[in-house]
Amino acid sequence: MGRTRLHAVRPSHAVHDVQRFVLEHGFRRPVVFTRSPDAWPSTSNEDLHMSVLWCTRRPGPDRVPVDADGLLRAVQDAIASHDTIVLDALPDGLSGSEITKWLLRVDDTISEQNGPPLLLVVDAASNSDHVVAQWLTLAPWLVEDATVQEKVAAPAQPEASVPEPFPNDEPEVDEGVQHLTTLPPGFSVDALRRRLLQWRRMGFDVSDLEPALDAEPDRMETLYRDVEQRVRFAIDLERRLDACAHALEPKHVERDRFRLRQLTGLADIASSLDNLEREALE
Repeated sequence: MGRTRLHAVRPSHAVHDVQRFVLEHGFRRPVVFTRSPDAWPSTSNEDLHMSVLWCTRRPGPDRVPVDADGLLRAVQDAIASHDTIVLDALPDGLSGSEITKWLLRVDDTISEQNGPPLLLVVDAASNSDHVVAQWLTLAPWLVEDATVQEKVAAPAQPEASVPEPFPNDEPEVDEGVQHLTTLPPGFSVDALRRRLLQWRRMGFDVSDLEPALDAEPDRMETLYRDVEQRVRFAIDLERRLDACAHALEPKHVERDRFRLRQLTGLADIASSLDNLEREALE
């Protein structure tokens, strides 16, 4: 299923783990995005050139903005000139779940450009168990440390009230995921609301569909068709992923399953499954 591009490191071991990772893999041009530049050694010699960029709201040379778009652009710019990216800073003004989505964007960006590995500094003690579990699904620990007691809970499924059944609709899904009958043209807002809740019960992030509840009929239907297409594609991919799970590392399966439920990186997962299935036939 391809390599894991993202890994997590603990703050107390970050400098040591990053330096060891770089040396073991023969990398020479790592870059560190951090709010605490003094904590990172800026090294420059014939064997290693480590750049340290200060993430701050103050403009200036070698400084990086801390808003989501600005930090993402800085990571994009670093891909071409560095062989390892270290994120010791996360965007301001985002909730834990929003940062999860932002990290998915970062992962997609690196994947699209066939970029370098990224090491994410994760402070488990300063974030909720649920959020840390999401981050570690995307970026498993680089170094497992049994002496460090990290309290990480399994990702919880989004909660939603149980809608009452309505004509020509399937029963609520409690076991896995499955395709639902496409809503007919001219469906009502009530029907759309029920469908949104059904998808949420399956664990899909369908927040992109929420604006449709207040939209004009044409716009409402356009948004629904777009999200439905992605959900159906994700369900098909999850079935393929389950069929190939025996040939994959468990952490890869969990990472891709999480991305499928977030409806992100679907093309990347499909390509990886295509390659895996092709190899199985050779």
